[in-house]
Amino acid sequence: MKLERHLPGTVERFGRYLLLRPLKPGQMGSLSLAFDARRRELVVLKRARDLSPDGLTRFAAETELSTKFDHPGLVRAFDSGQVNGTPYLAFPWIAGRDLESMVERAVKFEEHLELKVALEIVRQLALALDSAHRTPGLDFVHRDISPENVMVGFDGQVRLIDYGLAQSRVGRRVTRVGMAVGTRGFIAPDQVEGPSSRSDLYSLGAVLYFAVTGRPPSADALSSLASSGDLSVPAPVAMVLARALAADSSARFSDAGELAARLQDCAPASGDDVKATMARLFPGEARAVEEEHTQLAKEASASIGKPFLAWWAIVPLVLMSVAIGLRFTKNSPSPKAPSIPPLLTSTIDAAALIENRPIEKPADIHNVPLARTVSIARTTSPPRPSKEVAARLAEADQLAKMGSLARAREIYEQLSLDSAARPFVLVERAEVELGTGEYGQALAHASQSISSNGPTLRALKVRAQAELKLREKSRAASDLRRILQLAPHDDEARRWLQRLAPETP
Repeated sequence: MKLERHLPGTVERFGRYLLLRPLKPGQMGSLSLAFDARRRELVVLKRARDLSPDGLTRFAAETELSTKFDHPGLVRAFDSGQVNGTPYLAFPWIAGRDLESMVERAVKFEEHLELKVALEIVRQLALALDSAHRTPGLDFVHRDISPENVMVGFDGQVRLIDYGLAQSRVGRRVTRVGMAVGTRGFIAPDQVEGPSSRSDLYSLGAVLYFAVTGRPPSADALSSLASSGDLSVPAPVAMVLARALAADSSARFSDAGELAARLQDCAPASGDDVKATMARLFPGEARAVEEEHTQLAKEASASIGKPFLAWWAIVPLVLMSVAIGLRFTKNSPSPKAPSIPPLLTSTIDAAALIENRPIEKPADIHNVPLARTVSIARTTSPPRPSKEVAARLAEADQLAKMGSLARAREIYEQLSLDSAARPFVLVERAEVELGTGEYGQALAHASQSISSNGPTLRALKVRAQAELKLREKSRAASDLRRILQLAPHDDEARRWLQRLAPETP
């Protein structure tokens, strides 16, 4: 396999994913850089390590939490499930380094992070945490805000990761009262008695102290900060630290949003300042990582060839339809010539594969429920591109994630010239644009994909999300209803529609 040029040993397959290399382990699972054969892109795969009842309970809670958030600073899982009894979560791959590595690199250069950059990193982090704390119905507490759980992207975006120790209304409590979990040096003293949003604020202050000084706060952190001869900290920053690290939780900031506002007042900065610092501390690494991961994605895509997931979308539906068909046959006589509505050629081809015999027209299909199942599978699963197109799409997606949007658009435009690939390219492009905040473009390209290829479930979901972001609520509600017609058990679409119900007819 070509990937062996980059990786030692044999590349392991885990469900729809190829495991390329291990990453730093998370609190509740092992992390791997993986290739997603369905999305044709690199991802981070988290697999449960602790398969005890308590371990599985924690992982299940993390799984549900990981799909709740809608903020650019909160990493959101896009897939979850089990393979051979091992639960997993799949997250977008982030090009960057954790804050711990960033500060260590600065110390190696015998310097500290520029003050305004340290404040901007924690300001972004505070805004993300504030969004999580305010998520309705969760009562979310992260409990492990530490430098290694803060990802700083080469694009300047800061993200909070790893919800393995989080506490919320999701799942049951597994940590005993009087026991504190988290990372030593970043745990609030009151967290032993019971974590709260204000214990997260203490951890946030500890991360700020680490970003400014290069070390975790000690018992005399504030006095050390004030007396340090090699570091000048303005009085407003010292006041923020003093309040965030207050032993009495009631003396801390009221919420993470207030802390973020104070940091903005201290030294205004932006993600561009963070991006420039990452480029200085890791010269050439962003480009090298981009090239390496683009190559890995291309080779993984080529090594797989035709996606091995096509049956994953069809087989469960087929089994269900066969059961329905048998029950129908048992309870009522089968018509000699069932009336089946006209089907697309690709649907007839799929039915031929399932029944393992030539099928030339819809009337040749034996089982009516089976024909309907295949029709649904065709409607919910867009046609797959060729190996060459898939490899180019993987390259474009990686470029977009690295911030090279202009280069990614050039590839999308070139691939769109192929009429056979165009519907798939359009929905791929729309997904990327949705992730980069280009909601108008995402809406336009998802709509074009639907016009070219019909209302596939994937394209409808992208369009509905774009419409929600653009506050086109009536159109979003219409698309969500169409999604539920195609996939009645899509809980996410149902939740979105329920939220819109009071505002739409």
